[in-house]
Amino acid sequence: MKYTFPAPWGFDLTQCILLTNGLGGYCSVATDFSVPRADHAILSAAVKAPNLRITLVHRLQECLLGGKEEHFLSSQIFSDNTQPEEGFRLLKEFSYDYTPCWTYDTEEATVTRELAMGFEENTTALRYSIVNRSDRPLVLALTPFMKFAPKEMALEEAKPLVFKENTVSCNGYTLYIHTNGVISESAPQWQTYAYPE
Repeated sequence: MKYTFPAPWGFDLTQCILLTNGLGGYCSVATDFSVPRADHAILSAAVKAPNLRITLVHRLQECLLGGKEEHFLSSQIFSDNTQPEEGFRLLKEFSYDYTPCWTYDTEEATVTRELAMGFEENTTALRYSIVNRSDRPLVLALTPFMKFAPKEMALEEAKPLVFKENTVSCNGYTLYIHTNGVISESAPQWQTYAYPE
């Protein structure tokens, strides 16, 4: 099944995907890979039945680096003066057969993102494939924006995140990261999102 979404922003932000894990946890984003609602999350973990959910990863910023230009693949609207990420402009196809899959094209590369959630696990998996048509190396940089807060709760102050090897901990919760990429700690960043939905 393939979709197209004409709208002023480029997509109808009411068109969303929802993956669930059978425990009450979920992954949900708009089809342009933005979070237009406060309850959207890359990983909202079910930590206590029936409905205590902690949003560990709210969204991912994705940027393709190293070519003639830097390209955002992620999309997001902000409520301050931050320029929006408009990755949807590079989106060539969105399909949802067994898992949601996005395909982006730049002058130098084709990038595919596939999203899945483990059954009866508080686990979200993303798989990327890159076809590099340029003569230079390209890097896909992913920056997770974490909340470690109950579902829909807005953060009003920075939380003390502790990064150690492949884990991030905060307030008694730990996020485990498994990747074949390189993980590096970066300076804290704060973003203020617009939630039009």
